[in-house]
Amino acid sequence: MASQKYLSARGGSVSLSLEHVVLKGLANDGGLFIPLEIPELPAAWESDWCSLSFQELAFRIFSLYISPSEIPADDLIEIITKSYATFRHPEITLLVELNSDKHLYLLELFHGPTFAFTDCALQFLGNLFEYFLVRRNHVSDRELPTARKRSTESILRVQGKEGKDRHHFTVTGASSGDTGSAVMELFMPFTWGNLLIIRGDMWTQRQKRHFRLHTAPGRPGNALSWC
Repeated sequence: MASQKYLSARGGSVSLSLEHVVLKGLANDGGLFIPLEIPELPAAWESDWCSLSFQELAFRIFSLYISPSEIPADDLIEIITKSYATFRHPEITLLVELNSDKHLYLLELFHGPTFAFTDCALQFLGNLFEYFLVRRNHVSDRELPTARKRSTESILRVQGKEGKDRHHFTVTGASSGDTGSAVMELFMPFTWGNLLIIRGDMWTQRQKRHFRLHTAPGRPGNALSWC
């Protein structure tokens, strides 16, 4: 199975890989990246998937878009497991019954590390950033599976590219409060990039309390809140 290709929602930047669009963020024409095609679900998916855990279901769905040639299955499972290990509830997004007669349910999306619903996507996205950057910064892809058993920083320092040859990036974002704090939490463990969050003057005091200035050890300003 070939990996899904992506294009800009505005019509340009066609036939791009997952790695390219994850690291690029927005298309050159300012559009969001969308899949070129929506894959078909496998036969009997409703019965086969109904008892899967959140992580198992995520793997099945992501595998429809990501070929093992782009991210090997074991690596994808590892990324998913690492991403949702930070959640406080084992079901990740807990479905709570409010009224059985009316079939009314509430999906709780606040069990992530910052209590923001965006943790559900951003924790996974951050680990994709790390995975692709480690791979790009590695001298030999053949060494990567063994090297990944050590810490990311060890890989980059001992065997990876150095100086101007090393791939890194700066993320710039705007936030009303909850999303920004989720992004900052996501990037805190990493030292391969910088983060700038821009906020407006319309925040309430409650929203301002969602934010705090982060600095990673040895990396002053690794995550910066700009008022």
